[in-house]
Amino acid sequence: MHSRLLTAVRTERNPGRSGLLWLLDCAFRYAVVFMIGWTLISLTAPRRYDPAQSETGGRLDLWNSFTGYMKYGPGMLLLVGGSTLILLALMAKLRRSPSPGDLRAVAIMVLMLPVVFILPVGTGAMLAIQVGVQAFFVMVLIPVSSR
Repeated sequence: MHSRLLTAVRTERNPGRSGLLWLLDCAFRYAVVFMIGWTLISLTAPRRYDPAQSETGGRLDLWNSFTGYMKYGPGMLLLVGGSTLILLALMAKLRRSPSPGDLRAVAIMVLMLPVVFILPVGTGAMLAIQVGVQAFFVMVLIPVSSR
């Protein structure tokens, strides 16, 4: 049962559909996975500094720090997710290759490039979670032709 479910998620139901529908399907799946990943990043990221306590080096409580990081979610979705979708559009022809592994092999390497946007501001946990999100999307959620 588990194997059939995973196969249904990993393959296209209609391999004859247009590239635009495939890209929209990828965009929806990616947005959902990205926001789950960003929620995890917001929970595990270091607590933000409290500007009211700048002299003492105070930090915000967990909730205020979490909501502060969540405010950056849409912007990061545009930076990381937008560049991911542009790269997917460039790789769209590979979705029809005889082996579904062709798309996944290329995508796992190429789709790590957008993580560069997190490097200047990220910690190890933030980077690890975002790399995990990208890898999960590539290995499980990208719809590929079952031909």
